[in-house]
Amino acid sequence: MIDLHMHTQYSDGTENCKTVLKKCEEKKLEYISITDHNTAMAYEELENTNIKEYYNGKIIPGVELNTKILNIPIEILGYGIDYKKMNALCKNVYIDADERNLIEAKRLYEKCKKNGIKIDENCLDNYKPEMFASTFFHKEITKYEENKKIISDDAWEDRIVFYRKYMSDPKTPLYVEMDDFVPDFDTASSLVREAGGLIFIPHIFEYKDNSEAILKNIL
Repeated sequence: MIDLHMHTQYSDGTENCKTVLKKCEEKKLEYISITDHNTAMAYEELENTNIKEYYNGKIIPGVELNTKILNIPIEILGYGIDYKKMNALCKNVYIDADERNLIEAKRLYEKCKKNGIKIDENCLDNYKPEMFASTFFHKEITKYEENKKIISDDAWEDRIVFYRKYMSDPKTPLYVEMDDFVPDFDTASSLVREAGGLIFIPHIFEYKDNSEAILKNIL
């Protein structure tokens, strides 16, 4: 078995590197790749670790980069990278994750107020930047049943669908502009190539109605 798409606490994962490796060993995974968002710091940490104490399979250095196609936020995966070079490159292109989350939260708050979505006036006071804006506002929006007339059933039930279907789609009123802190596809893909890696597209159908257009544009 293999798993080439996983995250640690260096991005949006819940476990540290050693715990991730232990779980991979328990599941008898033969090949893995840790693909944190916009960073490969996990691999620098593991330089000082006797990996065989935790995991005996093959590790392919990887990363997941946030980018845009047709103004739609997507992700790309880079495998076989020089992780030190990738970390240096990412520092020149990506802002800190907490800073990005806070910008998104403030912009989504304004979009909600502008488009008649009921949310608590002071909800941003309770927002913590380590949380995804989509996670926080999905909870805030679904607190009020009257918002059901604006949000589709599938997005109401699932935070990821809400993010893909509304925050990430330029055709919707809740689209959150990211041009000032998320690089375009050519820029992001060039980082993978500069770090000696190969580019892959994960979970293409998560992008819903935009999936086919995104894939065609990339190809």
